[in-house]
Amino acid sequence: MSENTPKRPELTDERHEFGVEEMFFSTTDAKGVITNANDVFVRISHYGEDELMGAPHNILRHPEMPAAAFKFMWDELQAGRKFCAYVRNLAADGATYDVFATVVPVGDSYLSVRTRPLRQDLWDVVFEQYKATLDVEKAQRDGNSRHQVAVLGAEDLGARVGSLGFSGVADLCAQLLIAEVQEHSAQSSLLPDRPDATGAVGQLLHITRSIEGQVTGLISRLEEYGALVARLRAANDDVAPTVQRVRDLRDASTRARTSWLLRQPRTRPRVREVTQRRRRRRPLPCRKRCGTWPRSSMTVWRLR
Repeated sequence: MSENTPKRPELTDERHEFGVEEMFFSTTDAKGVITNANDVFVRISHYGEDELMGAPHNILRHPEMPAAAFKFMWDELQAGRKFCAYVRNLAADGATYDVFATVVPVGDSYLSVRTRPLRQDLWDVVFEQYKATLDVEKAQRDGNSRHQVAVLGAEDLGARVGSLGFSGVADLCAQLLIAEVQEHSAQSSLLPDRPDATGAVGQLLHITRSIEGQVTGLISRLEEYGALVARLRAANDDVAPTVQRVRDLRDASTRARTSWLLRQPRTRPRVREVTQRRRRRRPLPCRKRCGTWPRSSMTVWRLR
C-alpha cells in the first residue's frame, strides 16, 4: 500500500443498508487499484472520493471473507470471464455492508457493479461455505505465504462448490446472477409508469422498457438452457457406463487379436523361380565408312 492508502478500520457491530433500487459501481486497473467510483459507492463505503481514488480495492475486504473467493475472482477475470459472488465488505467506519458483486473485464481494466443481495436463502448457503473455507485458511496460515493460503483455500472452496451440485465457479456465478436479477426485477420499480410522457423522456422510457423486456426474455431462456444442461448431464450419467463397456470390449478385442497374431508361426515368403532367357548369339553387321561388310573376325556379337 502507498502512504496515501487509508488504514484498515477496526470491525464494529454496525451495519450499512441501502435500497433495492440503488446500484453502485467502481472501476479498477489491472492491479485492482480504484480509478473511478460513483456517489452511491462513496456514501455506502464511508470513504471520501479522494481516499478511494488510487487506493487498492481490497481496503474494503472484510475479515469474514476467505481469500479463496478473491482468488477465484482474479482467475476468472484474467481468463476474460465475468465473475459474480456474494461479498461482505468493510466500510471506513468499521461497519459491515453486504453486496452482490458482478465484475467484468473491460479492456485493460475491470468494472464492478454491486447491488443489494435479495436471495437470502442463497446468501446463507454460500456464506456457510465461506466460513468453513475461512477456518481452513486460518489453520494453514502458519508456515505458508498469503498466496499459498489462498491456493489451499481455493481447493477447499472449489470442492464445496462441487458438493452443492455446481460444475464449477462459472456455473455458480451464472446461477447466482439469474436468481438475483429475477428477484430484483420482482422487487424493484426502477422504471416509472409514465404512459403520458412524450418527447425525449417518453422515447427514453419506451426504449428502456423494451430493453427490460428483452432482458427478461433472455433470463427465461437461460433458465431453459439450464434445464437442458441438467437433462444432458443426467443422460450423460446414464450413457457413460455403456460407453465405457463398449470401450472395454474394443480394447479386449484388440488385445486378443494382437495376441493371436503373435502366436502364429512365421513363414518365409514364396519366391518365384525366375528362369533366365536363353542366350543366342547373332552377328551384327558393322559397316565402315566405305559401306562394305566387315570380315568375319570383326563380327560384333550381342546377347539376345
